[in-house]
Amino acid sequence: MKAICANDATLRVAQEKLEMVSKEQQIWSDARAKWEGEWTIKQRELYAVRHAKAEGKAEGKAEAEREAQEKRRTIVANMMNEGLSRETICRIFKITDSELVALLAQDSSHPAE
Repeated sequence: MKAICANDATLRVAQEKLEMVSKEQQIWSDARAKWEGEWTIKQRELYAVRHAKAEGKAEGKAEAEREAQEKRRTIVANMMNEGLSRETICRIFKITDSELVALLAQDSSHPAE
C-alpha cells in the first residue's frame, strides 16, 4: 500500500489527509474526554462547596440561636433578680409562664421559680 501511494501523487496526498484526519479525530476525542473529566471534577467541587456552605450556614444559624437563647436566659434571670414579676417578664418577652419555666430550667445558675 505504501509503495502504491509513494508512486502516485494523488494517492499519497489522500493518504496524508486520511492520516491527518485520523490524528485530528483522536486529538478531538482525547480533548473531549479531558474536558468531560474536568467538567465532572468541577461539578463535584461546586457540589462540595454548596454542600459545605449549606452545612456551615446551618451550623452558624444553630450557634446564633444558642447564643440568643443564652442571652434571653441571662436577661430573664437578671430581671427576676431585680424583682420583676414572672407575669411582667412573660408579658415583655411575649411568652407563657411554662415557656419561662422551661427557659430558666436550661440555666443552671438560676433555679426555676
